[in-house]
Amino acid sequence: MGNSMQILKESLLKEYIDEGFNWFKYSNGILYIGHVNVFLNKSKMQPTREELMKLVCRLTGSTDKEFNQLNPLLRIIDKPICIIANLLHDDLNIEITL
Repeated sequence: MGNSMQILKESLLKEYIDEGFNWFKYSNGILYIGHVNVFLNKSKMQPTREELMKLVCRLTGSTDKEFNQLNPLLRIIDKPICIIANLLHDDLNIEITL
């Protein structure tokens, strides 16, 4: 288990990870949760953009990558975890699969 999994298990996604969810998508200000290639549903808990931005920044802290307006595209693969994020035109989009 890599450092990314530890960060995620200590994050606001902990409850959902503990329940077995393995697909998280944040788009247009809404967090969706589900099971990879099966379904996504709107999460009952809706974190703020800032909370999710902090999470992504924590995840990049264990890599040599940066994620900000100057570096708006991010891809972290820490098998079996894949994290893709983009910050284009000030819109934050994140997809995390476990």
